Amino acid sequence: MKIVADENITGLRHLFAPHAELLMLPGRAITEEVLHDADVLLVRSVTRVGASLLAHSPVKFVGTATSGTDHIDQDYLCDAGIAFADAAGCNANSVVEYVIAALSHLSLSKNFSWLEKTLGIVGAGHIGGLLAARLEKLNMDYVIHDPLLDPAGRHAARLVSFEQASAQDILTLHTPLTYDTEFPTFHMLDAGVINNLCGGQVVINAARGGVIDGNALKARLRKKNDLLTVIDAWENEPEPDPGLLKLVTIGTPHIAGYSYDGKLKGSLLLYEKFCRHFGLEYRDPGFYGVEDLVLDLHDEVGLHGEELMDRAIRGAYDIGADHASLSAIGANRASGVAGGLFEGLRKNYRKRYEFYHFRPILPAHEKNLAQLLRNLGFQ
Repeated sequence: MKIVADENITGLRHLFAPHAELLMLPGRAITEEVLHDADVLLVRSVTRVGASLLAHSPVKFVGTATSGTDHIDQDYLCDAGIAFADAAGCNANSVVEYVIAALSHLSLSKNFSWLEKTLGIVGAGHIGGLLAARLEKLNMDYVIHDPLLDPAGRHAARLVSFEQASAQDILTLHTPLTYDTEFPTFHMLDAGVINNLCGGQVVINAARGGVIDGNALKARLRKKNDLLTVIDAWENEPEPDPGLLKLVTIGTPHIAGYSYDGKLKGSLLLYEKFCRHFGLEYRDPGFYGVEDLVLDLHDEVGLHGEELMDRAIRGAYDIGADHASLSAIGANRASGVAGGLFEGLRKNYRKRYEFYHFRPILPAHEKNLAQLLRNLGFQ
């Protein structure tokens, strides 16, 4: 058996090399030519998989180590008799923590309490649903827009129209990118929606770039940059619009779901489905343990309550560093962000551990904060 795989899949060699010949390539270097003798194709999000890639290959199993699947033509795979496996939900917690880190960062820099804001969640699948559950633990107000949810289901009391969701203090997007469907999401935030947003609103896109009309957002921000914008997913990746990048409040290189834990979960889910499909013995990889990481906040003089909480969040995940990295490569190039540099930030992304690895050490009197941090996902 021969496997062609994206080299950025975490633990790829350790998991799959014992079972087959393994050819590891950058995701955008996976072409029809390299698949001429492949049995299995394993990708992440940058490889578009459909007839143009696979029509003349012997591939019989395609897997993506990602939760999102809009880069996969599943109708074609089904018609061609090619088995498919994804890693649905693997990075949900990572994206939720990205949203929390972004709000915490904004609250510190813009001097407001994010815990007192109301969120409009658009899309309540794996990520949006988990975010809603986290907000409930924090006793925060939120509403949901998702026309695919059961109107009598568990979120019934929270369901609102898109117009109502987009009018909340914070609008956060967690939808796939769809076009010719009953509820298309392409340019869901078009010029009309964007121009109706109120000054001071927070807009977060950690979904897909095409959900927002980037030109319309850029025009609004150029005219009056009064929104707090957090953009992780960009149109025209891996070459985001340099003009928009300069205007957003926080811009990151599509790494919201790139925690080490999220990527590892994706690999393990994919490996399990691969083994099941081919009737292979599942081998426990045994390399995913991480020791507790201590956040010593005991001596943070003059900080208390929510300020100390935001310091803990930044200690676990400093989203400002990701913004600085992307901004730097954009600022150093007159022609914008070259694709190789953008993808380099993703390929060489540091090991970002999720909150549950961190054990905060707090001042003795901060007992309420200790519970709040546990509700956020810390130890």
